[in-house]
Amino acid sequence: MTSRRVSHHSHQQSKPDIRKAATMTAAGIAAFATLTAPNIAMANESGTQESQSNSSTQLITKEQAMQNLQAVAQVAPSDERIAEAKSQADSDAKAQAEAQDAADQAQENKDTAQKEVNQAQQDKASTAQGLQDAQAGVDAAKTSQDAAQADKDAAQQAYDEATEKAGTADQIAQAQTKANEAQGNVNDQQAEAGKATAVEKQVESDKATADQAVTDAQSQANKAAADKKLQEDIKAEADKKVAEAQQKYDEAKVQGDAAKEQAAQELADAKTAQVTAQADYATKEQAVQAGQKSIDEAKAALDEAKAGSGVDVDAMNKGIGGFFESLINDPTLNDAQKQQAQLAYDVLVNNSLNVPWYDSEVSGWLNKGEYGEDSAPSIAGLKNGLTYIDAVNGLRTANNLNTLDINLYAMAIAILNSQHGGHSEIGADAENWAGLITHAYNGTADPDEWESAYAAGQLYGKDWPFIGWYTQEKHIFEEMLKEHPGMDGMDAFQIFQTYPDVYKKAGHYLNFIMPSLKSMGFGIGEDGAVWDGSTSATGTLTQEQFRNLVNAYVAMVEGAPDPATVAQARKVYDDAVANQTQLQAEADAAQKALDDAQSKLDAAQKKYDAANDQTTIEKLKQELDDAKANADTAAQNVKSADDAVADAAQKLQAAQQAQVDAAAKLVLAQDASKEANATLDRLQKELKSAQDELAAIPVADPVLKAKLDDAVSKLAAAQDAYARALAALDAAQNADTSAAEKLQAKLAALQDANAKFADAEAALATASAAATHSKAVYDALIRLKIEIDAANQPEKTADGGNDGPASENTASVDKAEAPVSVQAASKAAKKVELATTGAAVDGIVMVMVSLTALGLGTSLLKKRPK
Repeated sequence: MTSRRVSHHSHQQSKPDIRKAATMTAAGIAAFATLTAPNIAMANESGTQESQSNSSTQLITKEQAMQNLQAVAQVAPSDERIAEAKSQADSDAKAQAEAQDAADQAQENKDTAQKEVNQAQQDKASTAQGLQDAQAGVDAAKTSQDAAQADKDAAQQAYDEATEKAGTADQIAQAQTKANEAQGNVNDQQAEAGKATAVEKQVESDKATADQAVTDAQSQANKAAADKKLQEDIKAEADKKVAEAQQKYDEAKVQGDAAKEQAAQELADAKTAQVTAQADYATKEQAVQAGQKSIDEAKAALDEAKAGSGVDVDAMNKGIGGFFESLINDPTLNDAQKQQAQLAYDVLVNNSLNVPWYDSEVSGWLNKGEYGEDSAPSIAGLKNGLTYIDAVNGLRTANNLNTLDINLYAMAIAILNSQHGGHSEIGADAENWAGLITHAYNGTADPDEWESAYAAGQLYGKDWPFIGWYTQEKHIFEEMLKEHPGMDGMDAFQIFQTYPDVYKKAGHYLNFIMPSLKSMGFGIGEDGAVWDGSTSATGTLTQEQFRNLVNAYVAMVEGAPDPATVAQARKVYDDAVANQTQLQAEADAAQKALDDAQSKLDAAQKKYDAANDQTTIEKLKQELDDAKANADTAAQNVKSADDAVADAAQKLQAAQQAQVDAAAKLVLAQDASKEANATLDRLQKELKSAQDELAAIPVADPVLKAKLDDAVSKLAAAQDAYARALAALDAAQNADTSAAEKLQAKLAALQDANAKFADAEAALATASAAATHSKAVYDALIRLKIEIDAANQPEKTADGGNDGPASENTASVDKAEAPVSVQAASKAAKKVELATTGAAVDGIVMVMVSLTALGLGTSLLKKRPK
């Protein structure tokens, strides 16, 4: 799916000349002039200015013109020159594409570099603020440290003065030594008590393990006992099956003969019933077949009645071209609308826009009527296109915009581009294309319902392509509008010029909501759907008017049935269907009776075969032998289960003894732990006594000591805070330096990206100019060669020969015998734009004089489209 922005152009079809040389284009004449200009310039060099100033007319005869053209023909471009121009054009086109890719990449790199610069600037601002905050933190921490140092000095002085009155250092030292020894004893005993506690916990763990082992052994013993019970039950069941198998075998031997006799009688009865049901079903099925034949005949008659007068094959083969043709002389249309119909007809049927792919993609279809079932120029394409109009005007209404009338000229362009399979060199003011759309539109015309489907993830349902064209791209545009608020209020063309990347992603949506649009056209074919919007309101049709014209024309082309004949044929058909329903019900009942009889026959046959088949007795004997073997196996399994029960009991006894031993060890460990903890309590009391003796010795006022300790602690905290503030300042300085260096690097990268983007744009401009020039040269050479070859062919008369010209040609030749004005030809030649060929005007003058002398005139020179 693609979109494009194009300008509306008015095109007029030149009336063809009856002479062969009249096909020469302006570009071809320019190419003639380019090749012949040197010789002509030399011939005119000595008297050019004098001729221009003193002579108002220069005349040449027809014979002189023919000689000039023959001289031009001798310098026709060679195949090698054309091939060289083609190669150069292809090379320049490739270089242009590569330059475009490079420019796109440079743009992307430039945008990325700008984003990185913006981020680096934000980071630098953040680190600068962080550095400022860190410096403030250092200053505050230094002030706090100085205050804490002063408080500590004052507390130290007060404490020193008080300690001079306290006990002697010897007393304190002896008391301190005693307290230290008591503390050491406590520490050692704590270690011993810890060891005793660890042993106790380990023994407790061993006891728990032993308890678990007993539990597990008990579980295994229980399981072995349960398994023994299971095996005993299995053996009992096996013994029971042996008895049952023995009974079945004995009974089968006794009952065999009686079963054979009964089965034989039942089989005979079932065969008789099946034959009777088969005959009845055959009779009913023949009746159904006869009824179906009646239905087929009635359906054919109904179809024939519904077909009406039949399809107008000639009109059907003309497709939409026939529809446009019918409008040209439609008395219900005004002159402007008829002119629009004529323009549309010329575009579609006569290729008035001169599209180069017309012959290969459109002309063959129009001339032969070989339309695909849903091709764009077909009647089906016309009807399909009609279904898209309401959806477009629905979205226009939802955006408070005017609805669009139908523009026949835009419709013809849309049909051509749909048949072409995408955008081309022709178009209206706005165009949207979607591939794989070959059918009528069955969705809604309400954009709100498109929105609901889009929100549910249903993109490719009945509302496609409008969900993609409109809803999806509307979301894309609204998101991009946040990034580019300058787009607000711009139309599609302004956004295309200013924000081309946005237009690439949301162009379909922007085209649909262009406020300046007045009319539209649709083309639906096998190669996609094309919508063209136009700002012109001249000669347009209202939606209702266009819909009525289409429906009327389609009804005329396809034919209309007679209602009375259709009703009678339908009654016959309905009666035949009703009768067939009854016959089919009877046949189904007969089929069911036959199926039932066949099922009973199959069952009787099976019973008979079973009664006469000794395999049943043999099977019962085998089942008896198998049951006995299973009983023997079950008896062996019971013995194995007895052994397992005995083994589990032995293991349970061992686990229970281990449990008793673990319990005894736990008692011993608990006693040792209690003794160690009692010793620890005693030593802690001795420590308390030593500490009390130490505390009884007079010391300095504890309040002063507490104040000193508090001041020392606060000083240490202030010093630590100051050190951390300095570290934070250093880190902030490093971060700010790093951010500055990174910003400089990103600025340098942005400068480099800008330079490379400028270089890429310059390279793209150069490559584009070269590609345009080389393509123009190649096209001119091709047209020149074709036109010179055509000019060298002898002219034919109206009746196909070279003698005896028809009256029309005679009049033309007589007119050509008159002298030709060089000055008039020069004025005509100077109107031709030769920017792409570089041809000299003097050369074109000579060619124009020659052509004018031959009766071709200057009407062949067309202004080249820009």
